[in-house]
Amino acid sequence: SSTVKTKDLENITSSTVAAEIAKKLRSDTLIASVSGKSSVNELPEAGDKLVVKFAEQNYTLTMLDNGRDAVPATATLSVSSADTVASAGNRIHLILSAGMEPEIDLDYTVQAGQTNISSIVSGLNTALNTAGASDKYTFSFRGTNLILSRKDGVNFQPYKGANQTTNILFFDGVDIRTGAGRETINGATTNKTLITTDGKLSVEREIEISGGEKNRLNAYFDENKKLQIFAGGSLSGQQIIIPDDNSVSGNSSAATRFGIDRAIGTLTGNEIMVPPTGNPNTTNVKVGDINYALTINPVDSGKVSVQLKDGNNIVPTNILLDATVNWMSNIITSDTTSVASSAGAVITSDSDHEFKIGDKVKYFKGGTALTGLTHNTEYT
Repeated sequence: SSTVKTKDLENITSSTVAAEIAKKLRSDTLIASVSGKSSVNELPEAGDKLVVKFAEQNYTLTMLDNGRDAVPATATLSVSSADTVASAGNRIHLILSAGMEPEIDLDYTVQAGQTNISSIVSGLNTALNTAGASDKYTFSFRGTNLILSRKDGVNFQPYKGANQTTNILFFDGVDIRTGAGRETINGATTNKTLITTDGKLSVEREIEISGGEKNRLNAYFDENKKLQIFAGGSLSGQQIIIPDDNSVSGNSSAATRFGIDRAIGTLTGNEIMVPPTGNPNTTNVKVGDINYALTINPVDSGKVSVQLKDGNNIVPTNILLDATVNWMSNIITSDTTSVASSAGAVITSDSDHEFKIGDKVKYFKGGTALTGLTHNTEYT
């Protein structure tokens, strides 16, 4: 059942009241979504359209021309000679800082026979990969200029590290090695500091949705250029489908351009408390024309195992043709028996935590709290 307070509605009509009732009824139901199996090389052009169907209604997705790709942030250093940048054994030591991110420490030793600028750039890019930063930063060169770029457009500041060898890299005509420790890189020009300002973040191109029920669907391309479509709650567990050319002319080609010709549909339940351990529960679900038994089994430490089997007691393996199931939890456990203190410790979790810098986590002790951490306390 659902209750609607008409005083909260801007316009009181039979259709607005019905829409609000439907919205409230769907609030605790399964959430339907669909995503492309593969990324697209390029986003569809502005004005390109795709039709999807949900709850017996067609919706038209239209690409808008209101975004841009990231403009890389760049820091340019120079060398004396592109043929011989440095001698074997010399070191290039840079520290890259960007906002609240962990700093990247690059300490590269020049190798014998690899002293020209092309080889130096290759070695520095290998060092970035080793540091786990090659997805964000890259080195290139133009003449005697050594260029460090941040691909996603986030501005950053490089520092000279303590191990930098003298007379290798220059900024604004000045050797960046002016002391023995970590230092800001400054030039000959007064108050000129090497910090990028030319980077610009990407702006997501939006998708306009028309037809069907207003505000029923939401669609966007994620950071991996995969189309994501969400339909909110579904009372009957209906899925989003892509009509073929027999229903909508040219829609199969459009589905390919939008990267959703091979789609993965998902039905997501709402958040619930973890059931007591040792009380498995089985229910029946139907995907297409196939019936499955879904078993939910609470195990230790607040975790839950789930299993899906068809009528032949077989677990489906092809997600595109059959189905798969997983349980999402915000509980992450770690065995810290061998960790004496939180200071400098790396704690390995039992699953991918997906936390980002700035996220808050609450720490619960399993036995004795780690030194430096307090039970039932939030940390950033």
